[in-house]
Amino acid sequence: MLSAHQILIPLTDINDARSLAEVAGSVGKMLNSTSLHLIYLPRTSVLGSAKAAFTDLDDLSDNQSAWLNEEPGRRLSEAKHALETSGMRVSIEVIPTAYPSESILKATMRLQPDMVVMITSGKGKERLTEEQQILKFLLRKGGVNVMMVPLRNSEQLPFSNPQRILVPVDFSGYARAALTVAKELAHELSHSRLMVLNVATQSAGYLAPQVHNWEYQFARDRIRMSLFQRLEGFIHDTYGPDTQYDLDILFGDPVHQILTTATRSRTDLIVMSSHGLSGIERLMMGSVTEGVMRQASVPMLVVKATDVHAGVINAPFLAASA
Repeated sequence: MLSAHQILIPLTDINDARSLAEVAGSVGKMLNSTSLHLIYLPRTSVLGSAKAAFTDLDDLSDNQSAWLNEEPGRRLSEAKHALETSGMRVSIEVIPTAYPSESILKATMRLQPDMVVMITSGKGKERLTEEQQILKFLLRKGGVNVMMVPLRNSEQLPFSNPQRILVPVDFSGYARAALTVAKELAHELSHSRLMVLNVATQSAGYLAPQVHNWEYQFARDRIRMSLFQRLEGFIHDTYGPDTQYDLDILFGDPVHQILTTATRSRTDLIVMSSHGLSGIERLMMGSVTEGVMRQASVPMLVVKATDVHAGVINAPFLAASA
């Protein structure tokens, strides 16, 4: 079963205590966690950031309280109270900083959470939002599982238990790790349905546009059948024979096809892998994950695998199944 013993939620802004409490509570319940650590990162100058210290919300001195104005403090307190009322343990830190990505990375290294959850303001499209930049930085440097929960507007339901889970795969050990997490989620959320997607690209050698149309279509059909068989074998090796899932094979740009499938199938959660090789920024699945993260309008869970061949997941996030 999935078991996130501690979830870290960095906050660069606090606009809505209710949404924060609902997202944090839903994610905690979904991942079997009762411990949340909220970190608020008010902006400060480079000099001020160098002098700032890690501090708990309840222990702010008069001098430190200048970093946290009245409204964010009230919203944090409201969210904490709502979460504690629901039975969760909640701790809060305030880290004034000019470098939020580096500060969150240091906090992640110090706290060793099983999951970092970032509530974002919506789709970045041309460029990543600040929250997405932080997630990208964590994926490349932090060695941690991350979840992005985009909130497009205050009327949108922040987050709920996913009923339709989309898992794009590329037959790697990293993808096997994402499949394993998605299976556990679907198992624990008994009414959830899995859709496993593979996107064949021209760069992978699957398409040959120079041939005639009928030859092209014939070749595509044969490739599609071959990929279906390969994907079924890949899933069987990961899941065993008893898991229910839907399969699809598409051709074209992976980011576009993943996002289109998510919209068409009314996906509630996308589960993907991150390559996790330090110093290599643009490996295929890593760049696809980044592209999906930039434009996704639904929550996205990125699994950090620690073994490319075996698909081992960052322990102890995935506890041994009984």
